[in-house]
Formats: sequence, structure tokens, C-alpha cells
Amino acid sequence: MQYMVVGADGNEYGPATLDTLKAWVVENRLTAGTQLRDYQTGQLLVAGTLPEIFPLPPVAAEASPAALAVGGPSAPPSPVGGQWS
Repeated sequence: MQYMVVGADGNEYGPATLDTLKAWVVENRLTAGTQLRDYQTGQLLVAGTLPEIFPLPPVAAEASPAALAVGGPSAPPSPVGGQWS
């Protein structure tokens, strides 16, 4: 797949392959907010919407019930001396 890069000056550069775009990210020549135009369809999109170039961050795993056991963040406080005051 190839894309044209819409520069800050309004000019289009390319076409560029995904590998080229990835290299430009590393070189800080392309940001997640850079506009691209699909070379085949002409569709405009933002570079940050392409997971091939900007992978989505991993989603935090939900805590398992075992992780919330006694002493976990949702456990009630322990009574002092074994009895509730």
C-alpha cells in the first residue's frame, strides 16, 4: 500500500510505502497527526489511525479476583487487635 504525505506547506510528497513511512516516523519526519492520502483511493486520513505505522498501546490487563484478595485495593481494613472498635 502506498500513501502521499500532505506536508505542512500543503504540497503532497510520495508515493511512499509503509516501510518508508515507518522510517520517517523514526526520523521524526512523520507524526501521528500528519495527513496522508491513499495513493489508490484518494482517501484522506491521519497517519496515527494506521496501526501499521503507529501501533496501538497495549491495553492494561484487568485485575483478577486473586489480585484483589485480602490486602488488595478493594479489601476492607482489618480490625485492630482482631476486633472492630
